[in-house]
Amino acid sequence: LIAQGAAEIVANYDVDGLHIDDYFYPTTEAWFDSKAFDDSGYSTLSEFRFDNCDRLVESLYDAVKSANSTALFSVSCQGSIENNYDKMYADVEKWCIDSGYLDYIVPQIYYGFNNSTQPYLTCLSRWEDMAKRGGVPLVVGLSVYKIGVEDTWAGGGKTEWQTDSEILARQLEAAMDCTSYGGAVLYSYRSIYSCDSSVEQQVWDEIAEYTALLLER
Repeated sequence: LIAQGAAEIVANYDVDGLHIDDYFYPTTEAWFDSKAFDDSGYSTLSEFRFDNCDRLVESLYDAVKSANSTALFSVSCQGSIENNYDKMYADVEKWCIDSGYLDYIVPQIYYGFNNSTQPYLTCLSRWEDMAKRGGVPLVVGLSVYKIGVEDTWAGGGKTEWQTDSEILARQLEAAMDCTSYGGAVLYSYRSIYSCDSSVEQQVWDEIAEYTALLLER
């Protein structure tokens, strides 16, 4: 049903492609799909769930290409590779490396440089490695919505977005240095144009630095 919906969009509207967000399995609890698993014939629940997500992404890719061979398909996964595997059953490495899953990858690397568990440069490097091995463009998702606010779960880097006024530009610069760099996207539009007045100036200062770097490159 989802693949048919994707084909309908691409076939009937003048779009360049189709892009999905990071909605895969919402829980690791066994009760969620116990009946489907029992009837599936798979030996383990994780094998069953990984295969379901693989088939979903592959079916979407095929549907897009069948409707319009030049249209592109991509997935915006969580930035944490571990969360994709351990919590959502999304085999992002397979999707990057094996053909027939996506045209480019858009990880949500919404972490500061000083994040205690997912420092930006380390996370970026891991995604770059997968993208290079698969030969897919790496389009980096960056977080405007964190500018000027405390990053609660960042550990030692929780105040970084409040005290550093050039995070986005430095993150873009690091992404541009990746050999698989295919672009960057900012989340979200509302965080730029309808942000809280208390952080509005800082947001626009960051965007100015970001834009200057794009023009320079």
